[in-house]
Amino acid sequence: MQKKIAAVIALAAISAGTLAGCSSADDSAQPSKTPRSSATVKPAATVYDECVDGSATILTTNTEKGEQFELGDCANVSIVGLGTKGSSFELGAVETLVIEGDEVTATVATAKKIIVAGKDNTISYGGDAEVVNDGKGNTIVRK
Repeated sequence: MQKKIAAVIALAAISAGTLAGCSSADDSAQPSKTPRSSATVKPAATVYDECVDGSATILTTNTEKGEQFELGDCANVSIVGLGTKGSSFELGAVETLVIEGDEVTATVATAKKIIVAGKDNTISYGGDAEVVNDGKGNTIVRK
């Protein structure tokens, strides 16, 4: 029994010595406040009105009155802004189309999903798109 007690005391002393080696001698030491970075990455410039890497953001303000804007196939397309009277957007095959503008007129060859968040938009599409109409006064028809 005494041997077990002596072994437990010896083990406790070794553990205490090991833990003592983990603490800092200077508890008031503060970590460095200067962030360090190994590389600087510049954000990519936003490109509008073009399909880049499968995505396009079309600004309605870049379209003149009566102009027809055309964009071929592009996986993800977002049309943003107030539509110009008489202007229209002709799109090819699209997986997801998001209309975040108002008074936009768009025709999509085929689409898998169409989300309309704006108001008074007119959208016609081909294919079997899932349509989410979160706006008001929108006309969304399958052609």
